[in-house]
Amino acid sequence: MPTETLTVRFRMPTGPGEVTLEENATVGQLFEAIEKQTEGKVATIKYGWPTASLTFAADAGTTVDSLKLQRERLTIVLSEKSEPESGRNPPNEHDPPTVRLPTGNDLVLRVMADDNSCMYTAMMPIIRNSAQERGIDVSTAGALRQVIGQQILSQPEIYNAAVLEKAPGAYVDNLLNPQSWGGSIELNVLSELFDIEICIVSVSSGSVIYQGEGQHDRRCAILWSGIHYDRVVETLFAGAADTGDTEFDVCTWDCATSDHILKGALEMAAILKENNYAHDSNAAVYSCKQCGWVGQGEKELIKHCQATGHSEIQTIEDK
Repeated sequence: MPTETLTVRFRMPTGPGEVTLEENATVGQLFEAIEKQTEGKVATIKYGWPTASLTFAADAGTTVDSLKLQRERLTIVLSEKSEPESGRNPPNEHDPPTVRLPTGNDLVLRVMADDNSCMYTAMMPIIRNSAQERGIDVSTAGALRQVIGQQILSQPEIYNAAVLEKAPGAYVDNLLNPQSWGGSIELNVLSELFDIEICIVSVSSGSVIYQGEGQHDRRCAILWSGIHYDRVVETLFAGAADTGDTEFDVCTWDCATSDHILKGALEMAAILKENNYAHDSNAAVYSCKQCGWVGQGEKELIKHCQATGHSEIQTIEDK
């Protein structure tokens, strides 16, 4: 009697893919199958809504079928310094997208781990020098969360309950939870505190959202898929995009002379959107596994979850 199989679809910055597994396959075997196909080390796998994350260390023994992963389109985040088993990382179709700039340098996407701290991790190298000058510790995502929380509590006239949509103390308590995501308020704090214009390049809309626009001399660019942040950097020598070495990445630019960086980042976003890396939470259609509810957009989803307490949500793919 033939063995039953499961087909699991996934997407990553370089495009979609799928793997076929045996019916009783584990998450560990899923990691191994994806790594074999992509020739990279998988940091995390994210799925569902609200988004949940899988890691090899914590979830290897769980079965794919028990999590219903074959019904999802998984998002794969490779380790930032992922290398194939040969010990080298030569250029291939699975590398993150690289855009050649008019200067001859490359603009490269550095993919962040999917650990609910992607925004903080993306920003850490960007603000490192400025933080050191100010004697501020931003060496870890947790430390950066603490810095932002303290700044919010120190400015109650700016970050009040009306702005935060909850009491400042409660907001900061949630911010300090390593499972919570960072967003526009946290980016606004970082822009003000470290004197930098933050350009959020949206994959789904193909537009740039600014924090601190016109208020600072320096800028940076981070890419937003709809549920995940990655860092955009410039590499200054041939082959740097392919080594995974981030030591010499350039991640801040003069605002007056770096429009070509934003143009390149938008070109990168278009490539990613074509390869299904965008997640438009307003356009997405969701269904509830617990009661069968179906609705469109993140706002409707949140209303349903708050009203019912249900959390077993899946995205309905547009086929």
